[in-house]
Formats: sequence, C-alpha cells, structure tokens
Amino acid sequence: MSELFASEEAERTVLGAVLADNAAMHDLAALLQPRHFSDERHVLVWEHMLTLYERSQPIDLVTLRNELADGLDRAGGVRYVGGLLEGVPRITNAQEWARIVIEKARRRYARAFASRFMAEAENPEIETEELIERFQEQLTRLQASRKDGVVSIAEVVPQSLAWLEKFATSTDAMLGIPSGLSDVDRMLCGWQKGGLYVIAARPSRGKSAFCAQASVHAAMLGYKVLYIGMEMRPPATTVRMLCAESGIDRWDLRRRSGREAVADDAWSKLNRTAGRFIKTALHFDQREQPTIAQIRAIAKQHQAGRGLDLLVVDYMQRCGKPKGAEDWQNVGDVAVGLKSLAQALDIPVLAACQLGTQAEEKRPTQEMLAQAKQKISAEADVIVFLHPEQPNEWRKQVLSNTWFIVDKQRDGETGDIMLGFQRNHVRFHQVTSVTEAMSA
Repeated sequence: MSELFASEEAERTVLGAVLADNAAMHDLAALLQPRHFSDERHVLVWEHMLTLYERSQPIDLVTLRNELADGLDRAGGVRYVGGLLEGVPRITNAQEWARIVIEKARRRYARAFASRFMAEAENPEIETEELIERFQEQLTRLQASRKDGVVSIAEVVPQSLAWLEKFATSTDAMLGIPSGLSDVDRMLCGWQKGGLYVIAARPSRGKSAFCAQASVHAAMLGYKVLYIGMEMRPPATTVRMLCAESGIDRWDLRRRSGREAVADDAWSKLNRTAGRFIKTALHFDQREQPTIAQIRAIAKQHQAGRGLDLLVVDYMQRCGKPKGAEDWQNVGDVAVGLKSLAQALDIPVLAACQLGTQAEEKRPTQEMLAQAKQKISAEADVIVFLHPEQPNEWRKQVLSNTWFIVDKQRDGETGDIMLGFQRNHVRFHQVTSVTEAMSA
C-alpha cells in the first residue's frame, strides 16, 4: 500500500511503545481504534491489547500471546509479535506516531468514500437528493474524525468565566438572541448557543406564529436565521410575518368604500416593513418533509455558506421519517438530532412540537408529549407549552391571552408568563411582568 495511505513504521512503533511501557496505553487507548490500522496483523494485536487494558492486566509478550491464542498466527506468529519491540524510538513520541496512524486512516477513508460515492452516483435507483445527503453525512464524519474528544479544564475555564462575566454585567440578563418579548427574555435570557428550545402546543394555538415572530425579531436585529417551515410555503409564511411585524390586519389592505384611508395607511406600513425585511439575513428552506439527516446537512451547508445564528424548525412531527420507523420514535430521534446539531453548530435551535388531544383543555405537561416524551424531555434544554387562558374561546377571540408555560429549563427557573395574542395580526405581545404572571 502507498505510503500516502499507510505507515507500517508508525503502526509497529505504536504497538511496540505499549509493549515497552504500558503507561503509554493511557493516552493511546483514547486516540486509536482498531480500524485506524491498515495491516490486519496490527488490527488484531491492537484489539487484544485493548482487551487486556480494559481488564487492567499487564500488556507484555507473554500476556499478549496468551490473549491472542488461536489468533496468534493471523497476527504474524510469535516471531512477528516479538519483533514489535525492536527499534522502538523514545516512548514520549507515542502520541505523535498514533496521530500519523490516524491521519493515514483518514486518507484511506476519504479514498474509499470517494470511490463509493462515484459508484452510487451511477446507480439510477438512488435519488439525487439521497445521494447528496449521504455525501454530506460522510463528509461531516470525515471532518469530525480529526477532532480530539477530550479537553482540559484549563482550556474550558476562560470560556466559563467569560460567560459568567457576561451574565453578571448584563443588566437585562440577556445572554442569547432576544425573542422580542421582554418577559420571555428575562426568564430564558434569550435563545442561547447550543440550546434546543421546544415550543409545544395543540394545533392552531400559536406555535408557528411564535416561531415566525421570534425568527423575524432575530433577523431584524441582524442575526442570520434559517427557517424550516413544513406547514406553509415561504410566501404564505412571509405574509404572516409581514402583517405581524407591520401590525396590520390583511383585510385592511382592501380598498373598500369609506375605508380608503385605512387601506392606504396599511399599505404604507406594509411597504416599510417589506423594505426592512429585504435587508435581513432570514432564509427559508422549501422542502416539504426533510429528514433530520437532511436538516443537519442543510443547516451545516447554510452556516458554511451564508452564516447561521438561529435555526427554526416548524414542526417536529412533520419531519420525514426513515422507512419502518414509528411516528413517535421518529419524533424522539428528531429531538436527539436537533440537540446534537445545536451543539455541533454552536447555535440555538427553536423547534415547534404538536401536543396530543389531552392538552386540548387541560394544562399541558411533558406527559402529553406522547411516547416521544422521554427523548424530548431528555434532549431539550427548554420546553415551553403555549396554552390559551380560555381554551374554548380561543378561536373566536380577536384578542386573547395565552400562557407561555416554561415547564423545563435546564439552567434556570420555570414558571408561567401571560402573553397576549392578536389574531388579526398573528402576533404575541406583552401583558404582565414575569413575577405577576408566576404568582397568578
């Protein structure tokens, strides 16, 4: 095999270093996996070294030969294994030799990945979108494979102190992207990096309106937002956003007898808002039911190309599911995927979630997240329920009150906030302060 794709010297040196000094295994076991070795003999030897290490047994020629047992011949025999100790350089370099082994493995993986992609590209049974999704997923894995999984507390402390300093000096406690609703921001401190925020409600109770409003507010402040809406196409969603931000009822745009002045004023407000919208970095993805793998690929691609500060997904149950997966299982996997994505991209992810019929009149709880509740509850940093103050009158009222129920917050308080909802503007607004709402 070409030296570009394998280094027998590096592989032998790593194995010999462990035989010479078992202390080297403490660092190497966290770095190297059997698949990193190109020589099948070395793969077998490393697998059995790891087994001995996991049992806290010494690793020497005697224990290794006994552990290999019938596999000794496949590992090169007694003579080859004994020869691993010959010519071992300074043990302090063991980690550097291991990194050479890993880099060669990554190069082999890239070659195999490219060959497989070319073969699949010629397969007419594979959809182009699926092909691209596979390519992006494999590329992401290849990029992630270069990262060390462990950092020292010395590296983390400065970041933690910077966060605490920002928290201490921020008069409004804002640590993330503002929602535009001051009571919500005071309780949640904004949408924070790496966090998954689940906004759950029954159908037609404002979860999409809330997500859209939060997206627009962030974009108006200069943040880069990607909105993945699966219920409405971008033009319909933008109609809502324009009317909500302008504070107009779309019916006022019609020039009816005696209401010409109202229509002129409404159009004036709408045009001013449209002019501001055009200058923002708010983007839509138009897929009807993207899978979590597609969402991950879309978001990573978007961040690399245009930048991304906030991802909004409306809504979790509409995400496409793999063949054979149950609906509830898919929603749980979507939650896991979105949390992982939030951390990988270091951005907040806001995701709408639909509640079951139990929440039609009763106050919502995490139990109403159906069978997916365990994964959603475990993965979400914040779980919010939107619930009308008067559920039976909600659809009839132009102006109504809605409880913004923070049922879970991993790093903060929970409680209830009262928000007003103006149906003809499709917009939430302030009603009371946090303390008043929580004591209500």
